[in-house]
Amino acid sequence: MNIPVDQSEVLAQRDPLRIHLAGLPIPEASTALWSRIERTRQRRRLRRQWAATGAVAAVAMIAVLKLSMPDPAQVTQATAAMATAPASEPDLRAIDHQLQSAYDHAADPEQIQALWLAREHATSTTATRSIEDDRIIRL
Repeated sequence: MNIPVDQSEVLAQRDPLRIHLAGLPIPEASTALWSRIERTRQRRRLRRQWAATGAVAAVAMIAVLKLSMPDPAQVTQATAAMATAPASEPDLRAIDHQLQSAYDHAADPEQIQALWLAREHATSTTATRSIEDDRIIRL
């Protein structure tokens, strides 16, 4: 019966350096060394814990952002509703500013008339919306 011989043992027997190193005693590590090793292990453990906490927080933040994003169809509907919404008070102020500027620069009467028509339209839609808002509040 042949028993396989470990090649490393054969090489160790032939190599004088390995023979010499195998004969040396194994020194005990000092207590200062073990305390430094333990501190290093604790720091590494703490770093890993912080990294894991950061990764979990990042995943949670992505999940919250993904869940809070509106449906694209709803955004499209809201945008279309805003485009057809009646004029608001800032629009009315812009028209008033344009009217004042037209009067200051002696603009054509046709231009002034067009601005007055735009202002009248803005005030009527604002008033209509205000009445509708009042109805909603009274319910």
